[in-house]
Amino acid sequence: MSDGETARPMAPGSRKLFQALMEQTPDRVYFKDLRSRFLVVSQAMAEKHGCNNPDELIGKTDFDFFDDEHARDAFEDERQIILTGKPVINKEEREVWPDGSITWVSSTKVPLFLESGKIAGILGITRDMTDEHHARTMIQHHNDILSRDLESARQVQKLMIPGRVPDFDGMTVGVSYRPMEAVGGDIIVFPVTPKKFTFFFIGDVCGHGLSAAMYTVLVRHLTDQLASQYDGDPEQFLTSLNTLLLGQFNNRFMSAICGHLLLTESGHLTYTAANTGHPPPFVWRKATHTLEKLEFSESMAIGLMDEPSSKPIQGELGTGDRLFLYTDGLPEILDAYGELTFEQLIRATVQLSPQHQADSITERVRQIGDEITMEDDLTLAVIEGP
Repeated sequence: MSDGETARPMAPGSRKLFQALMEQTPDRVYFKDLRSRFLVVSQAMAEKHGCNNPDELIGKTDFDFFDDEHARDAFEDERQIILTGKPVINKEEREVWPDGSITWVSSTKVPLFLESGKIAGILGITRDMTDEHHARTMIQHHNDILSRDLESARQVQKLMIPGRVPDFDGMTVGVSYRPMEAVGGDIIVFPVTPKKFTFFFIGDVCGHGLSAAMYTVLVRHLTDQLASQYDGDPEQFLTSLNTLLLGQFNNRFMSAICGHLLLTESGHLTYTAANTGHPPPFVWRKATHTLEKLEFSESMAIGLMDEPSSKPIQGELGTGDRLFLYTDGLPEILDAYGELTFEQLIRATVQLSPQHQADSITERVRQIGDEITMEDDLTLAVIEGP
């Protein structure tokens, strides 16, 4: 202070309340002058610095208690407060004590103004947050581990799904697989069979994220095993898969369609498929420019009951015809959008190649999902006949 200016004295009642605060608060409360020297400190402040009496700190500075780095940082903060009049609120600080111990605190410092508007000093409140800091560090450590594990799971799932995609004369296959998160609960694979069948399996595990993704990895393993014995009966395949999975996981089930494509000696591409509670495929007929929805008998999702599969259906893909296998994220997002149906989107992109059509449709649905804040795993396979 200058020019004989003094602060307004406290009323007797207020003085007693202030004294009680300084004696009982667990926070370190202090007042400093313009040279960052302690004027008044709380009992908790004194005890933290190894003093029985708060008066022992009067006239001292942070340089008397902390290492030079911490003391200088605190001093520079206080210089800026005095020069600018701007407070420092809840700044996290690391304190290194003379015995080598380290604590973490939340520090708030505000300027003290006289009636004239001049700054007379600083009021500071330091709150220990060492336990909170360690807890947050531990959480971050576990999050880092989880992130690395999630990235590893993403890489594994990316290698396994869809895996090998059929590519031979007479059939063209395009696949677009877009998990909602790093990993997802959709699966589409084309396992190798002992006969001339081109086998396909598409499924949608209930739920999302890592737990659903791990389930898809198991399903991928089981479909490979079962496909090695596939004899052309998709109903039996789904029943066998259900037997292996039923009762193994609580609250975990999946819808699926599987079947095979077969190029006959006459050059026609036929399909045979069975369903377990999955959205039915569409077939685009190039000659008539019509879109058909394949109809299955009633079925249940895998993992809910014995023998959930529908009866198999059969059909043929003519020249330029396309079979669309998909998961429910595509029509559900479009239904919620209300301005475009899945069928309309198929018609609008059918001039593209199978791969470009699959990518175009899933990308458009993803964009729509962003617009209406609705997400889901998106999977689409487009199979074109000879």
